[in-house]
Amino acid sequence: MTKRLLLVDDEKLFLRSLQDGLASLSHVFETDICFSVNDAIKHIIATHYDLIITDVRMPGKSGIDLLIYLRDARYKGKVMVMSAYNTDDSSQKMRPFGVIDVIAKPFNLEWFKTKLMEIFSQKGEDKEIPVTFESLDLVTVMQIINMERKTSALEISAEDGSGIIFFEDGEIIHVQYSDLEGEKALVALIAGNGGSIAVKDIRKDKIKRTMQIPFVELIMRILKTRDELKRNKNEIPGKNSNKKNEEVQMTIGEKLGVLKEVSGYLGAGVFTPQGEMLEGTADISGIQFEEAGSLIHNTLKDSKDMASRIGFGNLDLIQLYSQMGVVFAKCYNQGNIHFHTILVIKNDGNIAMARLKLNKVVESLISEF
Repeated sequence: MTKRLLLVDDEKLFLRSLQDGLASLSHVFETDICFSVNDAIKHIIATHYDLIITDVRMPGKSGIDLLIYLRDARYKGKVMVMSAYNTDDSSQKMRPFGVIDVIAKPFNLEWFKTKLMEIFSQKGEDKEIPVTFESLDLVTVMQIINMERKTSALEISAEDGSGIIFFEDGEIIHVQYSDLEGEKALVALIAGNGGSIAVKDIRKDKIKRTMQIPFVELIMRILKTRDELKRNKNEIPGKNSNKKNEEVQMTIGEKLGVLKEVSGYLGAGVFTPQGEMLEGTADISGIQFEEAGSLIHNTLKDSKDMASRIGFGNLDLIQLYSQMGVVFAKCYNQGNIHFHTILVIKNDGNIAMARLKLNKVVESLISEF
């Protein structure tokens, strides 16, 4: 029995050329194309597909809306995603949706055909990766909505109550959960991390705005609060309990303060992977340090790509020299935790001590995320 593939993307020329390119494999699988999520849903209702590949960003309903639909419909086939935006980050976020791979656009047609042949030639249920949504993580869904800059309402239904998170252009602007609102409501929802999730489209003029905090900063604050509540709840009384509480209460700024011990210290900061400064020195000798985040992000990415291509392996620290001083930029990216730490010292500063202190500070910052 011939298997079926469904491709979903709003780029009509790209999708039609892709379908034509795959025609030579029609003896293995047949390819259908859809230019919108609504059209794709109609096809899925009428036809069984062994593999669905969807773009992430589309006007109107997007890739995440299709994934939510597949969850509700208990789709049993395989799902892949195409994206032209940060595929490494997308891969982590898409895993809980049952997505088996994220393909970076643009891609080579022959490579794509080989990949599809490998998938369709697999035999036996033991090699299949089923699409399951029972373990869908609320934070993951929120991150994808933010990544797509969607204006939506995220409805959560749990045994102990229901909640709703309002997004405008990917930013959280209001949260309700039982009798709670704002950050307290979001902490309660994330701490519960259970129940069903649905994404609803809404109009911007119908949203009540009560929150102004940037998404990345808000999520990090919420996760930190949740983890502190869990740690305090599980605290075992004893001679070390006071010390543990002191460690928990240390802020990012206080942990960065250790770097001031480095000879020649000029400044330091912690940034999100997107370049937003969470904490640190805002101005160093007339230099707008806050703007360094996005620039360092690009430099780190280019340096890591270069190290990988020439066989140097993974790169997590770069050291830049200028007339004004030395810049150290360290990337921590393990599991769901990803942040950048920057240290700037004078040219005659203690470089060995700077590297040593920076590594220790980064280790201490992990618990903040």
